[in-house]
Amino acid sequence: MSKSEDPKADLDERQAFARLEKAVGRLLDERAGLLTRVREIEALLAQLKEGPVDPAEMQKTLTRLEDQNRVLKEKIQAGSEGVDRLLSRLRFLETQR
Repeated sequence: MSKSEDPKADLDERQAFARLEKAVGRLLDERAGLLTRVREIEALLAQLKEGPVDPAEMQKTLTRLEDQNRVLKEKIQAGSEGVDRLLSRLRFLETQR
């Protein structure tokens, strides 16, 4: 039996692709979250241009956005590392064919 006909290798490859799809999906979700945060920041900047804004409320929002940004950066980094691992695994599987 050739390696390309090996059911275990096919299953491993399908599982690796499924994990890759999930990782990419998570990264896309994180990107959507970041875009939402960018819109919030743009709205705050527009308010600043238009007139006075409550500094205390702005500080709360800024702190919240900075915390979310830190968490999102950590998630994106973890997701990128996961995608790198999956790509390495896929390359390995390809060399085994």
